[in-house]
Amino acid sequence: MAAYLIVELVEMKDTDAFSEYRRRIGEVMNEYDGEFLSVGANLTLLEGEWHPRVVAIVTFPTMDHIRDVYESPDHLPLRELRHRAGRFNFVAVEGI
Repeated sequence: MAAYLIVELVEMKDTDAFSEYRRRIGEVMNEYDGEFLSVGANLTLLEGEWHPRVVAIVTFPTMDHIRDVYESPDHLPLRELRHRAGRFNFVAVEGI
């Protein structure tokens, strides 16, 4: 069953690190069959109090694919780079 990774940029700390992360993360996601559906800062809040700076939505074949990429040795250096770049929230949700 398809699964979706939703990533929210909460706070930017280092724009250079963020640029480098964005340049490199696609290749790792592709290795685990991840496909970016949306990445953007042009957001419209319809209800509630959510105010992300940037949101990305990535689809994967299964939740296991998301766990595998997140825990992969290829992703570890990018996770460290992302932590330098800013504060993020990651949520994985199973499709229907």
